[in-house]
Amino acid sequence: RICLVVEMKLKIACGTNNFDLDLTADGSPSTFGEFKSRICDELNIDSKMIRVIHRGKTLSGDDSDALDKFAFKEGDKLLVMGKARAPLMSDATFHALCDFEKKTLVGWQKGFDDLEKDVNELEKRFLDPKQHSEMAKRIEKKLKSFNEAGSRHMEALDAMTMNTPGSNEEQVKRNREKRKELINGIETMLNQNDTALRKVEELQRIEAEGEKAK
Repeated sequence: RICLVVEMKLKIACGTNNFDLDLTADGSPSTFGEFKSRICDELNIDSKMIRVIHRGKTLSGDDSDALDKFAFKEGDKLLVMGKARAPLMSDATFHALCDFEKKTLVGWQKGFDDLEKDVNELEKRFLDPKQHSEMAKRIEKKLKSFNEAGSRHMEALDAMTMNTPGSNEEQVKRNREKRKELINGIETMLNQNDTALRKVEELQRIEAEGEKAK
């Protein structure tokens, strides 16, 4: 994934509850929606009732907005106001979703970090034409495999039932919100991957035209 800032930690405060949120750690939020969801999970706040105040102003925007929109700085303190979630049962589905995120999606996203570095190196054109072409083909194959894996992850999430036997309405809602958060994250990564794939395809096109002109 693309890091928005370098070594940035925010201080989150809600009453007597405080924690630091590292925006550059693996699995850290990159959109406003993910940011609010992380805070809600840490503080057990209802996602529909949260207010996040930064430098005296309540943050607002679409859940898909990138966090760099808010111009956070290292050490910024954010005040959170909200309503506590209703007590929830220990739910197998919710735990399964969290496990899927940690064991599958975090590593999958890290794979894109490596691919993006490869694409950036390819754009510098340090290699001779033959090596450049071979590297472009390898990266293209990996980017397409990344897309295929993302589609499988989406299918796996869609196949999960959100209603664990004995779970209440609030828990089912929470499960659906968590799944939606994960799906949104996958869609964001796939869009970034498609952008990288188009770059590689354009580089291959330019390389092919250069060979024809010789």
